[in-house]
Amino acid sequence: KPERENFSFFSSLGLEYYFKEKTSLILSGFIRDRKGDDYSKNILKNYDSNRILTNQSELIEIETDKDDARQISLNFDSEIDDKGQEFTAVFQYEENSEDERADIDNSIDIKDEKVNQFEKEKRILLQADYVLPLDENTQFEFGYRGNFSNQENDYQVFQINNGVFEKNTGLSNVLVYKEHINAAYSQYGKKIEDFSFLLGLRVEDSKIVVDQRTINDYNEKNYTKFFPTVNLSYEFNDNESIILGYSRRISRPRGRFLNPFPSRASVANFFQGNADLDPSYSNTIDIGYLKR
Repeated sequence: KPERENFSFFSSLGLEYYFKEKTSLILSGFIRDRKGDDYSKNILKNYDSNRILTNQSELIEIETDKDDARQISLNFDSEIDDKGQEFTAVFQYEENSEDERADIDNSIDIKDEKVNQFEKEKRILLQADYVLPLDENTQFEFGYRGNFSNQENDYQVFQINNGVFEKNTGLSNVLVYKEHINAAYSQYGKKIEDFSFLLGLRVEDSKIVVDQRTINDYNEKNYTKFFPTVNLSYEFNDNESIILGYSRRISRPRGRFLNPFPSRASVANFFQGNADLDPSYSNTIDIGYLKR
């Protein structure tokens, strides 16, 4: 039986300066503030091994949520010549914070709880791309992309003891998660009459840190992987073509799934991650047919 109420504010500003007609620098940023209140009511029933009801309680949870975000970006864009030669670069810095405070009122008074979760994150994005046309039917492109994320999650559980809320150190924990990824990539594309192809290769160097400070559990993963891309296209005529593509992709587990410390959403809902989780990989083949 949930109820939710949210209030949000968003504001952005951007400035663009032209060095010349097709070369410019954009400075932009935004701020976002959000506040919300959540109400939920749950009935918890406990049974013994013979499925006989032993006790029942009602939990009313009132949660306040405050979410702030700040971002600043620099974008440089230049069309170097009229033949399609281009250079672009991006710098982006972002800070996020989210504070969640929940009061859990149990119909069994001695089981009242307070649960707080404070999250902070800093992200930096660096990217540069260069496009070099070799002739009117051939193009070469290469670039760099860096993603750097640092997160800290402070999870606190307070339980009532003799009428006073005390912090449960067995359930509270602090997690620091870092994800630093450097990637370089290149593409080569060419059109030969009705046939065209695009070949690409991206190499990623990843450093992942899971630092569970409450139990002094420190895990670090470093790995370098390659990701090829192949796209083939054939035009039967001006209105009909077929496309065949292949790409390899990566999906990394989020910090919550790597946290080895058990956390819970309620007295009956527990979650525990695994710091040794590896990323998953997928190989995708696409076949497309287009007729106008």
